[in-house]
Amino acid sequence: MHWDEWLGPAPLREYHDGLHPFSWRSWRQFGTGTLGDMACHVMDGVIWSLKLVEATKFSIACLAQKDGSAEMYTDTYGGGIQLYPEARRQAFANPPKTLPRAHGGPIEDLFWAIKNDGTPASNFVDYSGRLTEFILTGQLAMLAGVGKKLDWDVVAMKCTNHDEINQFVRRKYRPGWEV
Repeated sequence: MHWDEWLGPAPLREYHDGLHPFSWRSWRQFGTGTLGDMACHVMDGVIWSLKLVEATKFSIACLAQKDGSAEMYTDTYGGGIQLYPEARRQAFANPPKTLPRAHGGPIEDLFWAIKNDGTPASNFVDYSGRLTEFILTGQLAMLAGVGKKLDWDVVAMKCTNHDEINQFVRRKYRPGWEV
């Protein structure tokens, strides 16, 4: 492995097992924790159906930084929505299918779009870039601390009420790796 190239723009550090091959996702210099790693998959269906990526401004706050029970969840790629408790789920009828459906999982849908000169369900330009931005403001809320509300301006791509949090929006590049 070419360690310097693997590190890329991140600060120089020695190799250790806590970084590679998998745990890099949890280190802020390399990844974006569980939110950045999985939330785009798990929260996609809810965010898509509520059209949250169309917002130009929103507020977000970290309510807790430990495991907690949720009343609604989906499986890994946004399917199989569950509402808890079971009695509450039974009180709701399934909504009509109004959103376009992907052609299989994310990779299969991309291949379908390429083969059929179509657009993948999670098109980067129209959707997935904004989805990722929406999800990663959760990381900013965690960094701000429990109970601190952040007001986010999508167009300016910055927090408008706590300027100190904007230092985490863009990466500081290691010399020689600037873009």
